[in-house]
Amino acid sequence: MEIGQKVKVVRLRDRVSPPIVKRLGQVGIIQGYKMTDSSGVGI
Repeated sequence: MEIGQKVKVVRLRDRVSPPIVKRLGQVGIIQGYKMTDSSGVGI
């Protein structure tokens, strides 16, 4: 995945807030990368 690419999120691995849950299934644009823990990088 690259920054600026359009993606459609259909599921998440972690618990998230209700406003984010409402956005599942919609198309979004990758804005950047974020270190999630010591073993992985999130988008």
